[in-house]
Amino acid sequence: MKRIILKILWHIARYLRIHAINRNLAFQNYLYILSENKKKNEKILLNYGYKNFSQADEDGILEEIFKRIGISNKTFIEIGVQDGFECNTLHLINQKWNGMWIEKEKKYCEKIYKNFDFLINKYLEVINDEANMENINDLLKNKINNQNDIDLLSIDIGLNTYHVLKKISSINPRVIIVEYNAKFGPSAEWIIEYDKKADWDKSNYFGASLKSFERMLKEKNYLLVGCNVIGVNAFFVRSDLINEKFIKNYSSEYHYQNKKEFLLKAFENENNVKIGRFE
Repeated sequence: MKRIILKILWHIARYLRIHAINRNLAFQNYLYILSENKKKNEKILLNYGYKNFSQADEDGILEEIFKRIGISNKTFIEIGVQDGFECNTLHLINQKWNGMWIEKEKKYCEKIYKNFDFLINKYLEVINDEANMENINDLLKNKINNQNDIDLLSIDIGLNTYHVLKKISSINPRVIIVEYNAKFGPSAEWIIEYDKKADWDKSNYFGASLKSFERMLKEKNYLLVGCNVIGVNAFFVRSDLINEKFIKNYSSEYHYQNKKEFLLKAFENENNVKIGRFE
């Protein structure tokens, strides 16, 4: 009943143009942030963000990163995609990349098989399993045509993202996108206690701070090159691929973005999302 009432209220608000006004205000705020970044440094990745199928500006940031480092074999792994319509790799599939989605919820995998049937076994492998510290390397081993040097790993599995990413040793991705917990600011180290059985309660108790990811991934030879504008995802590039096109500051203090959920309105889809069939 609550969901029905909210849906009715949403349509009323849209009819009254409240939705459009809020979206426009969020977009103006977004443009202001971009203008300030361009004054600061043209190399800041936020300047290149846009949304196609990602939650916010991740599609554009990824595109710019690969312009700077090049593409190796158009391969990816994304862990935690829900139904696949709003994730970090669907835009890449649309450009004929191939890879693997790992999603623990059966209901979401059923939707993926229904909506993306024409991609599966050609561009996309779907694994319906929960990624955890105990099984992650077995899930990834010998996938993507036995290629270890994949282009992209994206991981967003709520509570235990940090612990599972730290455990990964079977692949050597060139770029990593990871969800960080912006609550703890740019300098504090904080990591949730690992609990395989726990479910996220939609609170701000999840994952790890940006500084904790920065330090852990530096040990794996990855450097922080930016965060997305809403303060959710951080981008890391393997250190052997870093070049003069990136800002020579890889600290969380420099790249941190605070949580700005209000900016999601600027990236909200006005129409239903659909990917066309292609050969």
